[in-house]
Amino acid sequence: MSSKEFPQLASQAQSGDQASLKRLLFLAHTPVSYQCRKLLQNKQAATNMTKEILQKIHSHLHTLNQPELFEKWLGHMTAKHCMRALRQGTVKQDPPPQKLDIPNSHLDEQETAMVADQIVDALPDDLRICIILYCCCKIPVSGISRLTSFAESDVKANLSRGQAMIKGQLQKLHRQGVQFAPVASLPGLLQTAMHASGNSKAATA
Repeated sequence: MSSKEFPQLASQAQSGDQASLKRLLFLAHTPVSYQCRKLLQNKQAATNMTKEILQKIHSHLHTLNQPELFEKWLGHMTAKHCMRALRQGTVKQDPPPQKLDIPNSHLDEQETAMVADQIVDALPDDLRICIILYCCCKIPVSGISRLTSFAESDVKANLSRGQAMIKGQLQKLHRQGVQFAPVASLPGLLQTAMHASGNSKAATA
């Protein structure tokens, strides 16, 4: 799945092209579903929220003034709706997995990303939420502060602690013999996990 098609599809869909709208919603499902699962930590709630947000795309696409910013617009919409659900206290988190699922000892980029993805799930809530909002929803620190009511200094601290914990877990696995693919950055790693989450390889991992 690639987000490179988003700007053109969004522009064509705004012009009334139904085929482009259908393709846009199809591609948007992967990042929306991933972000909802990571933020809500409840499979059924994430499924329901994903459907709601895809309907919002359909009904609110005309409000997007710059189609080239579709992905950012989508991330903000998803973050806003998920954080509102969390504030309302109606979402009960599913129990976290007991251990990491490591497919083999020599991981490619996508497998490395999926292991990091599992580590993120095990982070404390405040750290996990800040990491996902920043890395996947592409919300800046000031925006995360508004969405979460955390002070900006706390958001920065959560991002730093979360990244350190993920790095520490990967280093621990490396000492145990797991060979990871080279990784440029945490946002890039989680973007890979997010965009891969809709394919069969990621589902298997």
